[in-house]
Amino acid sequence: MTTTPTTKETAFQQGAADERARIGAILTCEAAEGREAQARSLALETDLSPEAAAKVLEASPKASAVLSIEERAQGEAEIGGDGPMAPETAADRAWGKAAKAVRAGDLQPD
Repeated sequence: MTTTPTTKETAFQQGAADERARIGAILTCEAAEGREAQARSLALETDLSPEAAAKVLEASPKASAVLSIEERAQGEAEIGGDGPMAPETAADRAWGKAAKAVRAGDLQPD
């Protein structure tokens, strides 16, 4: 004996299918490109229609590729930190020799 779904069960299944379709439509709409986090929020945390969500997304700026200062600094030594020093340049060596000569008294002003 097979049981047929009740009206309540059928309505529940249809509602779940409709909600999955709404979420999918928001997440995959053209306006969601570059705005994935916002699209996910609109799809999962609101009851906006796909059309309304697309209008919100179109009016919003795309995610920025610019990193924050904190993100740029990750993994790099702080100023004055123990990180690797920049390679010495020819100018650095010349100034070092000149300073050493002045301290030793080998270099006198004209």
